[in-house]
Amino acid sequence: MVLVIGSLPQKAKHLLPQILHTIVAAGLGIVCGAPAAASERANWDFLQDSLLLEAIDGDIKKADRIYTDLVRNLSSEDPTRAEALYWSGRTRLALGDEEGAREVLREGVRAGQMRKQCLDLLGQMELERTGITTIPVEWPFDTEAHGFVHPWHYADKGAIRIRQSEVLSWTTTVDSQSDRLIVGFRDPTPQPRGMRFRVQAVDIATFLNVEIYDVYGRIYHLPVAKVDVPVGRFVQVVADFRTMVPLNPNDGRLIPSRIDRLVLEDVTGAHGGSGSNEILIDDFEVY
Repeated sequence: MVLVIGSLPQKAKHLLPQILHTIVAAGLGIVCGAPAAASERANWDFLQDSLLLEAIDGDIKKADRIYTDLVRNLSSEDPTRAEALYWSGRTRLALGDEEGAREVLREGVRAGQMRKQCLDLLGQMELERTGITTIPVEWPFDTEAHGFVHPWHYADKGAIRIRQSEVLSWTTTVDSQSDRLIVGFRDPTPQPRGMRFRVQAVDIATFLNVEIYDVYGRIYHLPVAKVDVPVGRFVQVVADFRTMVPLNPNDGRLIPSRIDRLVLEDVTGAHGGSGSNEILIDDFEVY
């Protein structure tokens, strides 16, 4: 089969690289691995046909019907079903059915085979829902209205909630794996110039990386390598976006209009800490 990329509908072109990668990777798995059962191979072929239908014809509705039928009719042991769950989540999201997308993606997480891809898409959806759109923004944490997201990948590390004392409580388990919170940016206007917030540790002296990711995946950090967060006392963190330092010196300065997300990464475990910890965040502002 020859794909003429220039003839693809514009709305489908952005999916093509991932679709083709999935088809090629799955094909190599069948060629190089153990021979698949005839029924599983037929299911796999059906899934690839629907992926190509989506990419070439841009017929997302028809493709989603095929994914849905595969999910409904295949056994939970069939690896094709896990892939169909992920692609059904993507198409439902493209069709505006966010709740339906979340439902099938969560099932995809439980299925296991496409766990990472499903978690990534769930995280993107949450950041899109809560991302900052207007500047300035202030979160005093006296209500549930804030944009901090604890990624699905780190769900077993802890959680976030609003305390009655009107602070954001981030409970986490300190070990060799870092934990993180994310705030999304959705092309806010006017352009952000900086941010500030207060932070305190409750149980273990904490070390935080404060990083900005731009839309190209380039990472920028504070002029200091990490923020030392003491137990029992709030410290102020202030960031002027013009002075953020690129992780890769060749990336140049941060352009505020290209900010994609703020990441607070708890790296306490890398500095010898361990055990249960709680981190409190208050008076968060982007200006």
